[in-house]
Amino acid sequence: VLYSEVLAADTKSKIVNAEILKSDFSATPYAALAGLVLAKEYITKNDIDNAATQLNWVIENATDDAVKHIARQRLARIYLSQNKVADAEALVKGIKVEGFSAAYSEIRGDINLSKNLIIQAKENYRLALSAMSQGDPRYAIVNMKLDDLAQAAINTEAGNTAK
Repeated sequence: VLYSEVLAADTKSKIVNAEILKSDFSATPYAALAGLVLAKEYITKNDIDNAATQLNWVIENATDDAVKHIARQRLARIYLSQNKVADAEALVKGIKVEGFSAAYSEIRGDINLSKNLIIQAKENYRLALSAMSQGDPRYAIVNMKLDDLAQAAINTEAGNTAK
């Protein structure tokens, strides 16, 4: 009942009910899901620090590994948006999980791109694409990232030739 109220409530009630779930029912899957909902709520309000706090709580307390991986990926993307590249990298380092490999490869590509490691970024984006079907909603986005790197290389070569 509390979780359904988290999904349907206004922001204030959502936060109150989610915190009750997290404190009184932390061992249930609903608590972790409520943490994900709160993180999303905070993101929409541009409260990135509280979103990160919620995602960290989910990573540390969720009983479902899939939910932990979702939180880990979202937190890594938040860290990248804050230019906390080392923190993002630490979250995804060495993690290889069936069903999540495409998302982790994409994030690693984003990390490598932010570190200007273009070859590694391309390789990670290719790995992500190979783990996806073309019908996957993220396929076009990852493919565009890979195409952008190829175009940037062409533009760089053209600029060097012109000098």
